[in-house]
Amino acid sequence: MKTTFSKESAHSNYHIAMIGGRKSGKTTLCASLHQNLIARAHGYSPNMIARFPDANGLNQLEKLFADKLGAPKTTFKAESTGPVREINIGIDFGTSKWSLFKKSDHELQGYYQITIDDLRDDFDLMGEFASEQQIGELSDNNPLAHFKQSLTNANSLIICQPALQKLAPSESTGFIRLMSDIATGRFGSFQNIIIAFTKYERIFTKFGAKAFQKAIKPNTILETIATTIHQDNGFETGLRALMSNEENAPNLYAIPVSSFGFLRQNGAPNLNKMTETPISTLAPLVEETRPENPLNDAVKKMQIAGFTIPVSDEQAKNVSPVPHPSTHWLPFLTADPFLAAVSGQPSQFMIPVSNFISALDHGLKIENLGKDEFQQSA
Repeated sequence: MKTTFSKESAHSNYHIAMIGGRKSGKTTLCASLHQNLIARAHGYSPNMIARFPDANGLNQLEKLFADKLGAPKTTFKAESTGPVREINIGIDFGTSKWSLFKKSDHELQGYYQITIDDLRDDFDLMGEFASEQQIGELSDNNPLAHFKQSLTNANSLIICQPALQKLAPSESTGFIRLMSDIATGRFGSFQNIIIAFTKYERIFTKFGAKAFQKAIKPNTILETIATTIHQDNGFETGLRALMSNEENAPNLYAIPVSSFGFLRQNGAPNLNKMTETPISTLAPLVEETRPENPLNDAVKKMQIAGFTIPVSDEQAKNVSPVPHPSTHWLPFLTADPFLAAVSGQPSQFMIPVSNFISALDHGLKIENLGKDEFQQSA
């Protein structure tokens, strides 16, 4: 599929709808978008220039960041806005000749105003869709009416599903029905549909400092996506419903993402398993003086973002302010679904969903999908 944006279309409003089951990571995905982009921690060329010139949009993301990722509370507190949280941001795609988006058949330049509808309904609620007639009769205050309108307005769609996790039994029927409705054009046409397998860091908690290197391996990504699809009949059925051979069918890609991500210093998962919160947002505190070894003198230490470091007596008296979490934390590929949704161009870590469906249809083992196929599809 060919999608072209020109300078003339700059400043146009592009709509992205985000859907997912209960606690599937939709809002945290938005919250980490800015940090992932400015850190160039996405799967696109590092020479690709993309930035946020929209101050109001950044303010919105900062609010989400404070609420969902535990940023210092000196920033902002996010507010709930009902069944649909609308996030308006601006992304300016640069014109570097090395940009992935600067191709002969695909040009993306200029400043794009993007509206992200974070749809806060669950797939079990979506199972309540009965007919077009019923939807037409819904009042404006009905969450299903909001949901339908957001999908109808959207140019592209991001579907969130936690990696290696199944849909809840109550969500499965709704998911299949919703995917079928999308495939039959009930909400109009979409240019791109991105399946974001969220909470990817949870898979690697037992790998410690080797987690990031394990997570970024092509075969690990292939196996994670394929297993998530294959282990849940409802999820697989829903994705199959989206498959289409029509010429104007949307681009359909899958990618693992992690809003909590990994710790910059050692690559360990940024997840406190006890509290289900990111480690990187722990406030620094001075531990009580205690000897590390009974034979040695006591050593004062300070814990910052999960790392315990020795401190001097003077430092211990004047504990520094809470460090910004980004000092120690790097989200994993969370910008990719948004950039692909707008551009239609997959990052190197995105794989067409058709690859997995084809592999399952031909009885291929997950581990035999192989690195070569990954590279070919990227």
